[in-house]
Amino acid sequence: MKKLALMMALSASALSGCVVTSGSETYEACDFTSDCNEFGDFCSPISAEWPDGLIVNDAICTFGCIDSSDCPVSLNGNPGLCVDFSGQFLCYETCVGDFDCDPGFSCGDFGFFENVCFPR
Repeated sequence: MKKLALMMALSASALSGCVVTSGSETYEACDFTSDCNEFGDFCSPISAEWPDGLIVNDAICTFGCIDSSDCPVSLNGNPGLCVDFSGQFLCYETCVGDFDCDPGFSCGDFGFFENVCFPR
């Protein structure tokens, strides 16, 4: 029965013009909450103002937190960081260098004694 339901869902999405993908993991870029793969994640806009004056906007799959222990380890193996950048505490991906961040993101210190991946 599950196989039939999956086939029906795939057929319905094919007819609607949608492409079935695996979705974005926590801390990865997204356009909509439906892009996020993990339960409880939502697509949150983030804005970075870099020291060189460049302001970049993007969005990541993340979720609310109380402290950093609520945040999962990222795919790069670094712990998450619970930070309030925009009026809500959310989990962000920590990094050592740009190589830890997804394409389009760079590692930067935004005043929390931890480097975080932000859009660049």
